[in-house]
Amino acid sequence: AVHISNTSKETIEKRSRDLRNRANGVIAETKARFGGQHVPDSTLIDRVKTALGRYPVHDRAVTVDADNGVVILSGDTLADEVNIILEAITGVRGVSDVVNNLTVHENAEGISALQGTPAAARAASWH
Repeated sequence: AVHISNTSKETIEKRSRDLRNRANGVIAETKARFGGQHVPDSTLIDRVKTALGRYPVHDRAVTVDADNGVVILSGDTLADEVNIILEAITGVRGVSDVVNNLTVHENAEGISALQGTPAAARAASWH
């Protein structure tokens, strides 16, 4: 009976701690999204590059710059990747606008940066 009581107490403590941490996370995320906190350009660039790396696009062919919350894209991309790229970026916290200076190609022929399968697509096929 003592063992069951201790196990139940530990479980309750873990769940309580987990709920408290989740609530703190939600509060912090809400403050960050609506608090108007300035995100340094270097941080924003890193966030955008990370977000792009999660999508099946040729993210290494895209150059990302930022200026006070405005993300500037340049480089090469395929036509069927443009909407995916823009959708990925608009969901990044700290992005206030996107300037799309990408050179869009119908196919990868003759553009070395667009050759092969994007890294995220390769990783997804391993699962």
